Amino acid sequence: MRWKSLPSEIRAMILEILINSHTKSAQYASVCKEWQDAIERHNFHSLNLKPQDVLTITNIMAKRDLCLMKYIWYSIELPPCNYAFSRDIGRIQRDPNEFVRGCEELFVEYKAESQAAQAIVEDGICAMLRFLNGRPHDGDMTLDINIYSPSDSERFKHIRYEPANTLDPGPMQVASHGDADIPAQALMKLFAPTVFHNCDSTGSTSNGVYKFWNTLPQASCVTHLLLRRQTRRQWQTHALRQLLAQFPNLKELCVEPWRESMEAAQPLFDKYNAATFFKPLKSSMPDQLKRLTIFEDFNESYMISRINAPPNPRHDRITSIPLMRGLAEASLVLQHLSAAFIVNACQFWKVCKANWVWEQLLTLTLTSQALWPDNHPKNINDAIVEAAQVAKNMPKLQTMQIWNGRKGYAAVYRYEKGCHWAKITWRATWDLTLNEAAIAEWQKVAKVIVINCENELLGPVPIRSHGEAVTVLGLENVACPVSIRQIHREHLEMAN
Repeated sequence: MRWKSLPSEIRAMILEILINSHTKSAQYASVCKEWQDAIERHNFHSLNLKPQDVLTITNIMAKRDLCLMKYIWYSIELPPCNYAFSRDIGRIQRDPNEFVRGCEELFVEYKAESQAAQAIVEDGICAMLRFLNGRPHDGDMTLDINIYSPSDSERFKHIRYEPANTLDPGPMQVASHGDADIPAQALMKLFAPTVFHNCDSTGSTSNGVYKFWNTLPQASCVTHLLLRRQTRRQWQTHALRQLLAQFPNLKELCVEPWRESMEAAQPLFDKYNAATFFKPLKSSMPDQLKRLTIFEDFNESYMISRINAPPNPRHDRITSIPLMRGLAEASLVLQHLSAAFIVNACQFWKVCKANWVWEQLLTLTLTSQALWPDNHPKNINDAIVEAAQVAKNMPKLQTMQIWNGRKGYAAVYRYEKGCHWAKITWRATWDLTLNEAAIAEWQKVAKVIVINCENELLGPVPIRSHGEAVTVLGLENVACPVSIRQIHREHLEMAN
């Protein structure tokens, strides 16, 4: 029987079985053109690459359709990091002079390590953009950039590096790594801002860095960019803005930065980030960008372990008004915005102007510090009313979610609108009755006679991390799903 004589459905089933059951399916590509197309479409769909692989993949793809590539997990490896520290941490925490001397020593090490890291990152970014420059803009393509040092996961056993398309492994297997008590100086190195750090206090880059970005080719094929929380070393926001300029057809951006663990330094970083990224965000975003996701991660163990950190870090983040103002302005031209922990919804509404109209916005998801169990129900209802008053200027709004969650509690207020129906839901680990004012305001938003109200009490469900809170609340598109699993697993392992 000839291959072509088989029905197309049968041929497709055979190829699917062949591809999924053979790790070396490429050897069958020479059977016929149909087999070759199916096997190459599978093998080149998702690639895990490092800078040293770029030349090889360039040669491999020279005679193939570059549009076969749909997802690239690009891992840039940095040299091993020296996490040892000679000074007595106890003396540093007690003696201000020792603290200053210790910081000076660390700074010298940081500078040398950062310069070496930056050169490697520059070469890696340049190599990938030159490779992608040859791929036409045809369909969607995701670039997932990961920057790491092998010594990170050796020193911090709870850290893992995984591609974003990793399948859910099912029930979580938790190991004990004893990482709960982490030396402060090790954390300072792990989170050092080594990614394009050459800039002054205004965010202006040096001539060398400017020349680097100015000479890079654009990658018009990239439509989705992921900068996930597993990269502990922080992207400077001025560099992030420059990076976005290299992807003119970018449609979705997911950034998962880390909160500054030294509380006193957070306002300084926020001021810089607002000036270099958030304030000019609306004007510097690619024209095609429709979805922006920002998930600011944190870990209480990191916060407690920092040098001279207070014994009880703040329960909530001190949010930045200039930062939120820039993000609010950017939301005017987006279809989807999710911002977690970096914003407080109650303050977000206050920076919005009364005459603003969100002509394109379909979904909006924000965290709100008003949603916590010990807050008075009236305060929570007032926050829900305030959200409705702004939502009236969002004519296409389909979903708004105001949520909060961390170890011990989780809550979400969700508004959903269909063609002929509307629903509001309170889902949380504690009960709340939505008052008449809140219901009436959201009825006006939905422009319906009757709005369905639901109250879902989660019951005695232990919330062990903010990652688990996201899962229990049924939140989607607030972060990469792999990141949410990582957060929860790390918290469990560090607690064991």
